[in-house]
Amino acid sequence: MNKNLLAITVAGQLKWLKEAILTLQDDLDVLVIDDATPGNSIKDFCKQNIGMKLITKLKPMGLTNSWNLAYQYFKENNYDNCILSNDDVRFPKGFSEGLLKGLDKFNIVAPLTNNPGYGYDCESSPFCQDVKRFVNINPTEKNYDKVQQILHERYKSGSFRPSNFFNGFCFAFSYSIAKFAYNKQYLFNPANVNVGNEFDLAKRMKKIESYTLRGRLGICKTSYVFHWKDKTFDNFDRGGVKSGDYREQLWRTEDSKAMKIKEMPLRQYVDRLKDNKHFSFVRYGDGEWKALIKGSGSVACRMQVVNPQIQIDMIRSLTDHAAELGIVFGMQSHGLRVSGQLIPDFLQKHKLENIRWIDADVFHSASRDGLLYPLVEQLRKMKVVIIGPNLLRSLSGHIRYIKFIEVNMKNCYQDQAAIKEKILQVHNELKENVVYSFCCGPLAETLILDLHSQMPKNFLIDFGSLWDVFCGVRSRGYTANSKYTDDILRKNIGLKPAFKVFGWLDKDEAGILQRYAVEQQKESKSDLLEIGSWKGLSSVVIASLLSGDRRLWMVDHFKGSLEHQKGQRFYTSPKYTRRNKLWIYPELLENIVKCNIQDKVIILPLTSEKAARVVDEKFSLIFIDGDHSYKGISGDCGLWLPHLEKNGVIIFHDYRDDSVRRFCNELKENKDLSVVSELRNIIVFRNGGKDEI
Repeated sequence: MNKNLLAITVAGQLKWLKEAILTLQDDLDVLVIDDATPGNSIKDFCKQNIGMKLITKLKPMGLTNSWNLAYQYFKENNYDNCILSNDDVRFPKGFSEGLLKGLDKFNIVAPLTNNPGYGYDCESSPFCQDVKRFVNINPTEKNYDKVQQILHERYKSGSFRPSNFFNGFCFAFSYSIAKFAYNKQYLFNPANVNVGNEFDLAKRMKKIESYTLRGRLGICKTSYVFHWKDKTFDNFDRGGVKSGDYREQLWRTEDSKAMKIKEMPLRQYVDRLKDNKHFSFVRYGDGEWKALIKGSGSVACRMQVVNPQIQIDMIRSLTDHAAELGIVFGMQSHGLRVSGQLIPDFLQKHKLENIRWIDADVFHSASRDGLLYPLVEQLRKMKVVIIGPNLLRSLSGHIRYIKFIEVNMKNCYQDQAAIKEKILQVHNELKENVVYSFCCGPLAETLILDLHSQMPKNFLIDFGSLWDVFCGVRSRGYTANSKYTDDILRKNIGLKPAFKVFGWLDKDEAGILQRYAVEQQKESKSDLLEIGSWKGLSSVVIASLLSGDRRLWMVDHFKGSLEHQKGQRFYTSPKYTRRNKLWIYPELLENIVKCNIQDKVIILPLTSEKAARVVDEKFSLIFIDGDHSYKGISGDCGLWLPHLEKNGVIIFHDYRDDSVRRFCNELKENKDLSVVSELRNIIVFRNGGKDEI
């Protein structure tokens, strides 16, 4: 019989460790690794649980150190398998069965989990760990056993999905992982301190040229672990110390804690802009410090892989311009936590100890709290130039920029000279009092520092990923968090809380619509089309992100489908009637005006058939949510698919309905269409065939 270890890491969160242990029902040896929690609370708790082992530290050394201690304990005590987990979880009965079974074919196996437990839907995030893709109930902290039971019933034991990445909150490995270890002693790179371990390990597993010798990652469809994620940072057992302060205390060494970071309030930046008191702002976060300290092979912001020249340029620009007046040097607290003592060591090595560091999180913190509008309002009054990726073009709907210099984020350093030349060309044209908004990862720091003296009467500001969420992309942790609501976003752009439109579209489905609405605008200038608008919920979701002259065409007869009529399951007492029958059109118009999208929509109060006779346009996106009968949906698709341009997308709602699913499954046989996204109740096809009109 195999010997299996469950290693749980903890850093001050006794409450959550208790909850995790209380839910544990599987037969596993338990090891707790404590990152120097003050007092004896963790030690006393482990003593009360007979058989539970504890490793404590004399001083905080970070999560990576805890993971490596677990790996060493696993090897020294001859365990066959190890499950490594955070403490902010709940373990359903039987969760470990699939994980351990998967180690027969995979080097690492990770469970399914809830959102945001699996991380955020960004480029490197393991979106395939989202349990809502496999069950039809909403996972909560109370129904984790039920979710696990459904997975056991729905999938055969040992159902797995290969993956390129995994979230490190909980995962299993066997002794086979040793061949991908950082070195003989450590499984993970100790320089990471707290984050980046999953990416580094996954990269090592895939680095081997021989496909048969590469490591294998798997997601287990029959294992579920509920993950609080940010919950542990709400209230720690630490005698009243705030969570953010406690993280700083735990994860900085004495030298890095001694680095003084001064706060400069948002209002001060806004006043400088208003009074034309010119300055440049550079921000050094985890990506920038990775590039500066680790150099070649590390991954910086927006997934840029650092090469030796990037590191050389960044060090050169920082040392050359550190003493120049008018430059604000921003230090991101997360970057300081991640790199720890490596930062003061680097600064000392390059004689940069005298840099006066300012809090770099000022803009992002204001956005998170819904307090960014003073900055947005001021920028609307100024000449603004954007230097960033194509996705930011739609920012024009909120901040009217006068020039856009596009940056290819994957290889922007290769284009550094050309980008700098374009900026100087714009400068020669616009002269002074221009805000240059840089959104291009570590390249921004090199460009700003090198250009600062050449463009003295301007504002060169690295806003990082601040504007992504304004363009429909929730790329950062705080914007992907459920606490960052649409109302917060509206406050940041100076709008009142959103008027609530009734409809049948959940947040995840709305996110899919917004994602493709933004993506298609990058590739095409064509309008978008919606078949079935009802009271305008999906219309508002899509139209609110349209930029330029693009419009959303809305086709609906506004009499409701059969299920909306009196006596049917979706019947609601109508606000308006016409000839004693349901009439939605006036209510839709009210909603359109209240949500201020009347200039972004074209409404056709016609049946789908009649509208198709008078519309000749082609569309980059078509959303079909009309008649859900097989005849209705096949008819709508037959009428409007010829209007979908090449590389356009057609999206179907209510994919769970039998008739809709039947038709969409048949549509998968169309050689010109390919499925690009499938999320519970919504499916997206891309048109890769020839233009049909």
